[in-house]
Amino acid sequence: MDFWEDVMDLEADEIIHKLEQWACMHGKNIEECNSVEGMQWMCAHILNSSLCVVAKKKIQINFTNFEVAIKEKYGIDLLGWPEGMPFQSPHAITNVKNLQTLHDALKEGMCRWAYMTRQQHVQHQEQLAEW
Repeated sequence: MDFWEDVMDLEADEIIHKLEQWACMHGKNIEECNSVEGMQWMCAHILNSSLCVVAKKKIQINFTNFEVAIKEKYGIDLLGWPEGMPFQSPHAITNVKNLQTLHDALKEGMCRWAYMTRQQHVQHQEQLAEW
C-alpha cells in the first residue's frame, strides 16, 4: 500500500474503484454492470475520475451548483453531454437507455471535460452576474 500511496498517489478505495471499473469494462460480472445501479456508478465514477485528471486535483462534480462550483471556480466545462438528456447526476438517471448513452459517450470521449478559453470563462462569469 505504501507504494500505491507514495508512488502512484492512489488511496486504497481508489484502487478498488479502478479495479471494479476495469472488471466492468472487460465484461466481468456483466449483470451487475448492466444494472441501473451499476451503470449509474460507472458513469459517476468516469465523470469524477476524469474531472480529477483534467483539474489535476481531487475534486468531485457538483451537478446542483455546476455553473459556479466547477465552471466559474475552475474554468472547466463538460462538453458533449448527450442531447435530450437533462444535465443531472448519473445517480438521478433511472432510464437504462439514457445511462447506456451517457456511458458510451464518456467511454468514447465524446462527453469530456475541457478547460474553457479565457474568453469563454469571462463570458460565463458575465452571464452568472446577469443571473
